[in-house]
Amino acid sequence: MGDVGRDCLLSVDGTDFRIAMGYRKPFWSYKFKKSGLRYEVGLCILTGDICWWSGPYAPGVWNDLAIFRDSLALMLEPGERCETDRGYQGSAPTHIKCPGVCWADPDTAEIQHRVRSRQETVNERIKIGRFWQPRTVMIFWSTKQLLVLL
Repeated sequence: MGDVGRDCLLSVDGTDFRIAMGYRKPFWSYKFKKSGLRYEVGLCILTGDICWWSGPYAPGVWNDLAIFRDSLALMLEPGERCETDRGYQGSAPTHIKCPGVCWADPDTAEIQHRVRSRQETVNERIKIGRFWQPRTVMIFWSTKQLLVLL
C-alpha cells in the first residue's frame, strides 16, 4: 500500500503482557518481575496500523531479536528492513534500521525516533485494553510450541 520503493515500511518492537501465574522461569518477565508472555508487534510506518503480530513467546527464553529471527525476518523480502530499537542490533543492517550502529544515518535520526515513540505508544495502549488484564491462564509448554488457553 503506497510503497514507492522505500526499504523500511514497518516498525517492530517486542512487548510483554502480565499473566496471573506463579513463578516459572521460562515465563519470568524482567519488565514486570512477574510471569508474563512476550509478543512482537509491527506497525505500518505510513499509517500507524498494526499489521504484524507474533506470539506468544516465553519472555525468559525469547528476547526481541530471537523472536524477530524466528518470525518476521523469515517473511521479509530481499532489501526490505524494519525500524526497531537497540534490542535488534544483531540483525542490522540486513533486516533492521536501528540507532546505535555504525550504519545509522544521523540525518534521519529524528524521524526514526518519532517512529519508535509511536510504536511504544501503541504497545502501551494495547496493554491498557480490558482484554489484556491479568487472568488465570493454562499453559502447555513443549520444545518450541506454546499454547495458551484463556
